[in-house]
Amino acid sequence: MSVYSDRRGITYTAASQDAVDHFDATITEYVHMGIETGARLKETLAADAEFPIAHILRGCFMQLFCIPTLTEKPKQSLAKAREASASIGVDDREQHHIDALGAWVAGDMRSALEHWESILLDHPLDMLAVKLSQFTHFYLGNSRQMRDSIARILYAWHPEVPGHANVLGMYAFGLEECGDYAGAERTGRLAVESDPADPWSVHAVAHVLEMRDRRRDGIAWLRKPAATLRP
Repeated sequence: MSVYSDRRGITYTAASQDAVDHFDATITEYVHMGIETGARLKETLAADAEFPIAHILRGCFMQLFCIPTLTEKPKQSLAKAREASASIGVDDREQHHIDALGAWVAGDMRSALEHWESILLDHPLDMLAVKLSQFTHFYLGNSRQMRDSIARILYAWHPEVPGHANVLGMYAFGLEECGDYAGAERTGRLAVESDPADPWSVHAVAHVLEMRDRRRDGIAWLRKPAATLRP
C-alpha cells in the first residue's frame, strides 16, 4: 500500500492511483446526488478491496439510508476499515474518518461531527468531511454552525478546485437557513452558473425564493436548470 492523491490533493492510503480516482469519482457523484454513486463505489472497491476509506464511505452511505434493516451494514464496513487500517496503516486524517463512523454507528452524532470538523481544520479540501459535517449540522438543527463550518474553509476553495460550486451551494443553503436571503441567493446563483448539475445549489436558491414568496420566480428557476440536472 502507498499514498495517492485525489484531484484536490487530499491523500489516501490505497493500493493504486486508479482506486483513488474511482473514489474521487464516487465523491463527485455523491455530492451531485447522482444515481451512479453506488456503482462508482463498487468500482472503487473492485480496484482495491482493502481500501480503508472506501469501506468507511460505504458505511456512511449505509448510515445515510436510515433504514433499520441495514443497521449491521455500517458496522460491517467499519470493522473492515479497522481491519484494513491495522494491516496497512493510515494517517491521522483517515483515522478521524474511521473514528467518526465508529461514533456514528454508536449513536453519537456529535462526536462524529467533531471528528469531521477536526479534519477540516487542517484539510479544508476533504470533500467527504465537508459533506458529512454539513449533513450532520443540518440533521442536528445547527443552522449557524452549518453556515460557519463552510465559511471557515472557503479560503481554500476557488473556482479551479474541483467541487468548488458544490461547496458554494452548501454555503448558500447555510446562509438561507440563517435568514441571509440576499447572500444565499447571490451565492447559490453563482454556484449554479459554475455547475448547473448541482441539485443542492439549485435547492438553496429555491428555498430563498419560497421564503420570499417569489413563486413565479421559483417556478421559472426550477424549470431553467431541470434539463441540465443529472438523471
